[in-house]
Amino acid sequence: MSAADERLAVLVSSCDAYSDAWHPFFTLLFRYWSDCPYPIYLITESKRYDDQRVQTIAVNDASWGVRLAKALDTVPQLYVLYVQEDYFLKERVDTARVRELFEILVSDRVGSVRLYPDPAPQVPYREYRGVGEVVRGTPYRMSTQATMWDKEVLRKVMKKDPWATEHEGSKVSDTLPEPFLSVYRKSRWGSVSPVFEYVCTGISKRLWTWEAVHLFRREHVDVDLTKRSIEKYSTYLRRSLRRLPFIGEAFRHLYRVEYKLKTMLRPRQV
Repeated sequence: MSAADERLAVLVSSCDAYSDAWHPFFTLLFRYWSDCPYPIYLITESKRYDDQRVQTIAVNDASWGVRLAKALDTVPQLYVLYVQEDYFLKERVDTARVRELFEILVSDRVGSVRLYPDPAPQVPYREYRGVGEVVRGTPYRMSTQATMWDKEVLRKVMKKDPWATEHEGSKVSDTLPEPFLSVYRKSRWGSVSPVFEYVCTGISKRLWTWEAVHLFRREHVDVDLTKRSIEKYSTYLRRSLRRLPFIGEAFRHLYRVEYKLKTMLRPRQV
C-alpha cells in the first residue's frame, strides 16, 4: 500500500437501489487500485457495504444532490475524487500519475482535474504533460465522470441530479475563475483514460450494459444478474458504432442531437 494521503478522499456516489453494483465495483477497485493511498467513502441511503476499507455515509434522502452535499459536509478532506458505483475499473490505476495530477489541482488552485477524458481537453495547460484545459463553453464541461475536485468548486456547480449538474452546472462552471482540466485520451478513438480506465458506464437506464457483463466474465467477478436485466444487444451495438474510427463521429453527432431533443422534451421538475 502507498503512504496514506489525507488531503483527498475517494467519494463513491450511490444509493440503495444500486447496491448490487457494490460487490463488482469494489472487487475491481481493490484489484486494480490495490495501492490506493486515499480514504474511501460510499454514499448510500441506508444500506452499508461490509468492508473495513470502505466508510459508509448514509443519507436517508432520495435526492442525489442532497446525498452528495451531505457527503461533502461529512468528509474532512478538502478535495474529493468523485466516482459512481458503476464505473468498473478494467486496467490498473496509475497511482503515481494520480498523485502528480492531484498536486496540480492543489498547487495551481484549479477547480477540477478529470481522470477520464469525456470530454477531452482542447488546449494544453501550462507546461504540464498529458493534461489540458476543458475550455469554457464546452458541452459537459461539468462532467460526473471520474474527477478530482476542490470541494467548494463542486458545491457551486452541482445541482439536484447528475443530468442537471452536467447541463446547468456546465453553464455555472463557465462563470467561475478556476480552470477545469482533464487528462488527454490514451488513443485517438474513444475516451480511453491513461490513468483511470473503467467501463463507462456499467448501468444504463437501470440495466446492465454489455460492456460491464463482458468485463465481469473476463475478470471472473460474481454478480447476481437476476436483480436487474441486461440491456438489449442492439443497444450495445448501436453504442459501439459511435466509437468506430471516422464514421463514429457521424453516429456521435446524431446521438447528441437525439439526446438534446429528449432533454428538451423531458417534463421539467419543479
